Amino acid sequence: MRPWDSFQGARIKVLRSFLRGAHLTRQEVARLIRQSLPAAASHIDALMEAGLLELAGQRPSSGGRPADEYQINPPSLAAIGVELHPNHILSVCCGVNGEIWDSVRTDIDASLVRDGGYAEAMIAKAINGLHQKWRRKLVIHGAGIAVPGIVDCENRLLVNAPNLFLKNYSFGGLAQKLSLPLFVDNEANAAAIGEYWTSSVPPSTSMVLISIREGVGAGILLAGQVVRGRSWRAGEFGHMAIRAGVRPCNCGRTGCWEQYVSERALIADLGDDAIARLKDHIEDGDGSVSGIWAQYIESLAIGIENIAACINPDLVVISGSIANLGDRLIQPLQRALAEVSFLTQGIQVSVSKHPDIASALGAGLMTFSGLLPGLGLKRPDMSNINENRMTSTKNEGDSHVG
Repeated sequence: MRPWDSFQGARIKVLRSFLRGAHLTRQEVARLIRQSLPAAASHIDALMEAGLLELAGQRPSSGGRPADEYQINPPSLAAIGVELHPNHILSVCCGVNGEIWDSVRTDIDASLVRDGGYAEAMIAKAINGLHQKWRRKLVIHGAGIAVPGIVDCENRLLVNAPNLFLKNYSFGGLAQKLSLPLFVDNEANAAAIGEYWTSSVPPSTSMVLISIREGVGAGILLAGQVVRGRSWRAGEFGHMAIRAGVRPCNCGRTGCWEQYVSERALIADLGDDAIARLKDHIEDGDGSVSGIWAQYIESLAIGIENIAACINPDLVVISGSIANLGDRLIQPLQRALAEVSFLTQGIQVSVSKHPDIASALGAGLMTFSGLLPGLGLKRPDMSNINENRMTSTKNEGDSHVG
């Protein structure tokens, strides 16, 4: 039994506020839940006893005794996130604030992945391995799985994953076998969750994360909420046609965006050491890849232009191994976007803070959805604590809402 399983009502509300990044005093907790100061103190004491809160320090005051300030105890609450690739599994143990306590990469047999039972068994092994290793040191809240395909999150159903050659595979059986709550989502959505949760972007930011791996997908966040669409297909931009070429896609069509900008496309054009060769080209002027790199940037810009026309986000984030190029990717991409169309004007483009682990990290973080409605992405609204609170921060200190 997890410490919070017996929590109800106001105590859950208090825990949610702390999980969202707030630093609160007992007086602020009392105003938040509209209960007495002794009641607020009892909630804080219970959360402290469960190891979920810690004393953050004292709030500076212009007069009177400084008030104790509390925050979530990061090491106490953790989760396991797993990302399934066609040829390997990446699993992490992460904290509620995005700390990575452990990460493990496990190679798997790509020829067997299309057998869902094999993939499930390997995922279960990865989850159980981290759980057994960390269960005595951390409070493991749950496990999340990120997969490259269309996912019915409510039913833990992988509807279609062309690059895994899997259709209509349910992880419901795995959920029953594990001793942890299980969540399943598309890998781009998970990456967007991981990026947003660990970034400092304003809560109102609209963001599209483009996950460039064996395929290409996009996670869409509007004001912190994941957009999945009526039938879970929102963000499948990797399968929009950008050229009338003959490059076949695993989805059965040709000309899909991912056939020109995915890691698989780069490897087909440059070999297994594609990223290393690109670095050599950019740093040393390797002319043998100049044309391929220029074509890649142009194709990437065309896809982002289409996304801009559909969503017009504040921010576009590139994730995946290609994001390790940093400014060496962003600078030519920004120039290409400026040339392509006026539609991308004003849109910020950046690389992920976690280019290689964003999906696994987000898979772990999304397990906190039960405690944080909306997949834990909506930052707290502290306006109902005290409408004078914001005017007094110079004297009392900031609430440190993350």
